[in-house]
Amino acid sequence: MATFLYRLAGKPEVTPPRNEPFGDVEKGDAGYRAIIWAQREGIVRGYGDGTFRPAQKVTREEAAVMLYRYAGSPAYPSPTKPPYPDVEPGARNATEIAWLKARGIATTWEDGTFRPTVALTRASAASFLYRTDAVQHVAFREG
Repeated sequence: MATFLYRLAGKPEVTPPRNEPFGDVEKGDAGYRAIIWAQREGIVRGYGDGTFRPAQKVTREEAAVMLYRYAGSPAYPSPTKPPYPDVEPGARNATEIAWLKARGIATTWEDGTFRPTVALTRASAASFLYRTDAVQHVAFREG
């Protein structure tokens, strides 16, 4: 996902850091520049143990958070009603998921759910990115 967003942002120049921000990402690794860029821009933060876990699957809610941050974490109210039947107000990342829905970026499963903890498929990632860029024209750091 970091690589997709890095490319969507136009592959900005990245100067390697003096100290690596993640213990499991090194210069020369696949996606290195994208991960460093996304970390510097606040799009990704990694885990409390200092890792990024680049081979771990991204969930749908994590993708929502990354897209929200990509857009500059725009002001958006916390939902008072469930944006989806399986995303309650006050749930972790409910605001980001509600923003994704309001912007028309995310669609639902046939039963109307979002399924936040399900791994993001390549097809869903492509759809999210297409709607972010070509349909909704969400720009990097739009605010």
